[in-house]
Amino acid sequence: MNTIGPAYALFIYQAMIEKGIASEELLADTQLNQQLLEAGDNIPMDGFLTLLNNADSLSPESHIGILLGKRSNILVLGSAGMAAAIAPNLRQGLHILDSYSRLHVSYLRVAVRSNLQGMSIGIDFMQDVGTTKRFHVETAFMLFQNYLETIAGEAVADAHYFVPYTKPDYASEYEALIHSPITYEHNEAHIQVPRRVLDVASPFYDNPAWIESQKFLANRLKYQTEQEAEPQPYTQHVHALLKAHEPPLPGLSYIAKQLHVSERTLNRRLQQEGTNLRKIKAALTHTWAKQYLQESELTIDAIASVLGYQDSANFRRAFRSREGCSPKYFREQQP
Repeated sequence: MNTIGPAYALFIYQAMIEKGIASEELLADTQLNQQLLEAGDNIPMDGFLTLLNNADSLSPESHIGILLGKRSNILVLGSAGMAAAIAPNLRQGLHILDSYSRLHVSYLRVAVRSNLQGMSIGIDFMQDVGTTKRFHVETAFMLFQNYLETIAGEAVADAHYFVPYTKPDYASEYEALIHSPITYEHNEAHIQVPRRVLDVASPFYDNPAWIESQKFLANRLKYQTEQEAEPQPYTQHVHALLKAHEPPLPGLSYIAKQLHVSERTLNRRLQQEGTNLRKIKAALTHTWAKQYLQESELTIDAIASVLGYQDSANFRRAFRSREGCSPKYFREQQP
């Protein structure tokens, strides 16, 4: 059963009650009550979606997603949000959210990927949320803007927000609340974060608490994946960690340390899932190679060096084996 933390539902409940809306109407057909919302445990996603629709129909002058966004901060993502709040920098905080936000919100994934411009934060829906999708995107965008700007210590005007629907009739509210450019009718919901803010030291970094929070999250995810028989949990986790890094991608020792397991255990778990670190790194390095060839003016020799190859001949050989053509030919075919 898909679930979500109760914070969003409690925000809506409190705001609507303040507007004079009756609790019985607001909670109709949700199987929720005030006690459940205040208990601190995850609630069923279906009940939350019904609550969103009820609130929207009962208070049409309020845009529920914006209302939620104004009240939200990274802590609504539970233990993953708490860890992100005390991470050394945005890059590591966003990686934590990619790896662990599903512990708190099971209906969507925070998909983080480093790229030439900085880092992309994708909002991938794992469940059909119907007419409430706009609410979720609005809330997520404002939550992440709040997180970015809290850690950076400034209004971030050079990010870019991509919206997967047409421009709403209240878009002026977006422009007043979102500090960066917005593009509508994109194929997916995501935020492009500028590189300049990713590795700035966070003033909220707490090293002992950061280490303990990672251990707690890793153990909790391990328990959940065992209970739910989730396929390839270690492969997914390593993949998420490496996506948050720029090349050259880190090796086994670093990754094992981040996952709080021994190198031997990590190798064994990946083998049990039918893969190994070399395969995962090779696939992601190839993705980076194509980005550099498509979007940069670096020479092929320079790209090979950035990606961590000992010489350009090895890079050319690896690229041809995956793409079926040379790096030079691949670049020449780009529009």
